[in-house]
Amino acid sequence: MNRFLLRLTGPDASTLAARLMKTAARTRLPAAAWQLEEGFVFSCGAAEAGEVEYRSLTASMHQGGNTWKLPRDRFSSMIDAAAGAMLNIAGHTPIGKGIGGDFEAGYEYARANWPTLGRAPQASADPLIAIDGETAIAMALIASGCGYFAASAGAPASKARALLHSKSPRGRVRIVEAGDAVAAAFSAAGAGYGGIRAAAEVPHERELLGAPGASWAASAEVPFVLLVSEPGSPESFGGIVRAPASIREVYRHIVEAFDLAESYQTSATIIIEPALRSRWETIVEPTAPPTLHRGRWVVPSNGAPFDRYALTEDGISPRSAPGMAGLEHSTNAIEGDDSPRRKARFEKLSRKDGSLREAIGPGPVLGPDKETVLVARGAVAAALRGPVEAGEIPCGLLPVRTLRPFAAKEIAGRLFGKRIFVAAERSDDALLRLLRSDAGLDVTWWRVSSTDSSTGMIESLSQVISGG
Repeated sequence: MNRFLLRLTGPDASTLAARLMKTAARTRLPAAAWQLEEGFVFSCGAAEAGEVEYRSLTASMHQGGNTWKLPRDRFSSMIDAAAGAMLNIAGHTPIGKGIGGDFEAGYEYARANWPTLGRAPQASADPLIAIDGETAIAMALIASGCGYFAASAGAPASKARALLHSKSPRGRVRIVEAGDAVAAAFSAAGAGYGGIRAAAEVPHERELLGAPGASWAASAEVPFVLLVSEPGSPESFGGIVRAPASIREVYRHIVEAFDLAESYQTSATIIIEPALRSRWETIVEPTAPPTLHRGRWVVPSNGAPFDRYALTEDGISPRSAPGMAGLEHSTNAIEGDDSPRRKARFEKLSRKDGSLREAIGPGPVLGPDKETVLVARGAVAAALRGPVEAGEIPCGLLPVRTLRPFAAKEIAGRLFGKRIFVAAERSDDALLRLLRSDAGLDVTWWRVSSTDSSTGMIESLSQVISGG
């Protein structure tokens, strides 16, 4: 059995994908939907047959040479009727709110006139919600206690920014439109310096403009979170650079990013590719963290000189904020970047990187077949996790979620003696380079884009692995 895949094309594809995902969540079914150049793909459960396609322009379902149509004269809402009909094709049983009207009529029509091609997966024991990557970003920023969010004034407003504006309780998050991506990053870094949990969003294809702000914050030991679509070279951002590989991880990584940034006094850059921002998944509804880890703050002591960059064993110095009397911003403060101490400060930052590397090391290799391993990150790892775990591809999967500091030694140990393929769009991709140069691994580059269809990915990767 393979995964059940339903391709949605036509002007209603996005609406239908959202409707199917929300219906799957209501029935507690694990499901996903992702955007292609033309339409969406909905995946939920298993099927013996190949991919099915619904064309909203003609209200027709297609598989191979077979075609089934929905009669337009029977329904007032073709979107509702189509969603119900597709539920039957997928082998699901509609329950809960929203069942009735054209949705139920479409389901009953398909049950009487169309075949059932899929089989529903086992329902989750926990209630599920259906969210896309943009919604996960907004939810995570609010749950993290973010108080300042900067974005480029000239860039199109993301859905996440709009949701943040509408969902933030009583305007708790101050949203600032900076002049450009550089200003947005430094603006958020300034807010972080002032003791506020702050984040900045850099538009797609302008990621490198955010790098100076993140790099400065890491060297100055100022916490803030930067959201980008592609990192280029992770080293240019400094601090922490992570790439979630699912919608659940988008939420979790952003929440963790604030805690890590403040605990380790550094910048945290989160890579969320466009393909992951538009991807839907059903997940257990995340909850806000019970406590926020604000890191190590100085305790004032009788006017003694304050050393903001005190040399500590773990590389983390007590922190202050403007307005704390007699500390960093006073004549009593000890300069932290004078020439005699500069080398010691760099060594301190290196110790901090070592602590971070231990705290956020790589996860396990996924899938039943682990002799051949695909290493991937971000949206490609998200797209291939299901097929790998279902045994549709003859390999294991190691999603690399942290690009800086890169756990080269740990990854090399996990992959020792394996046949290794690396998913990357370009030959100069950061992950490919890090595995070869830092981890010292002999790897084969598999060229793939996050915008490729999952079916195309599976066919291409299977051919590469078999030597075809």
